[in-house]
Amino acid sequence: MGISPVPPLPTPPPALPPSGIDDLKAPFGDVNTLATVPTAVAVAVKAACAAEGQQAMPADQDMVVGLKMVTKPGVERWSIKTGTDRDVALVGKNVIGGKKLATGIVETTIEELNLIGRPADMRPPTILFPSYQERRRGPVEFTVWRIECDVIGVKLEKDGDYHLVLQGASSKMMVGEVPTPRPPFIDEAAPWLQNIKDVRQAVDDKLIAPLSPHDFVQLNDTLVPRDAVSDDQFLLQPMALERLPVSFRTPLDEALEMPTFEAKVKQTAARITGVGFFDRIHGATGTSPLNGIELHPILKIEWL
Repeated sequence: MGISPVPPLPTPPPALPPSGIDDLKAPFGDVNTLATVPTAVAVAVKAACAAEGQQAMPADQDMVVGLKMVTKPGVERWSIKTGTDRDVALVGKNVIGGKKLATGIVETTIEELNLIGRPADMRPPTILFPSYQERRRGPVEFTVWRIECDVIGVKLEKDGDYHLVLQGASSKMMVGEVPTPRPPFIDEAAPWLQNIKDVRQAVDDKLIAPLSPHDFVQLNDTLVPRDAVSDDQFLLQPMALERLPVSFRTPLDEALEMPTFEAKVKQTAARITGVGFFDRIHGATGTSPLNGIELHPILKIEWL
């Protein structure tokens, strides 16, 4: 995949405007009196803002310009995310306080899941806890949950997961994820492999198929819809565009690399069943802000 060169930033203007300009002496009184500035002015303003922000970043956080590709499975709690962990046999059994209740699915809402306090031994939610790298944290991660929601966004992450942004009746959000259902992302002996295959197919057919890669451009290290950028400085170069996949659907050819992408999708009502999971909070779109709770993996999706 080609790399989009980032054009040099123009010299930023001083932080404070120069003195002696009459219209700087008073604020504007009505936004309706303001014209839209020319494109060249807009580019200069945005470049100056970007340059100022870059000055505050550590040297190792320079702007990434290489397009991120899906190449291998993730590392963080990967066996938990794919149902290949040592505790998987306990999922859905609903053992509470040492007593086994009825095996099955627990119906809930996004709002209720968002309010569940994160366990004390998994706080703060922004760091990893080695003791749970290969183990589940009950009872949330031993529970199969079912919610009704709207799917409002989709992202293909570098670990091969579809990251779905889910929205509840109050507009609160959380994340649901669907792994790539084949090796090396999931072992062929994984107990939920067929369920995940079915969900992946349903998402491909309903949400991914309508997306055309040639309607996307590169923004930082991923592909986004063309409307997500307002000027040409972020567009992919022609050579890179020629190498885009024909479709974003999950490729049948295991050797085919896919670029990461993210997009808003038409609001789509769904009933989603999946396993509870506490993710590390790291700024992902749609994350439950207090506890990082997700449905990961999603095991069933029904379009409503």
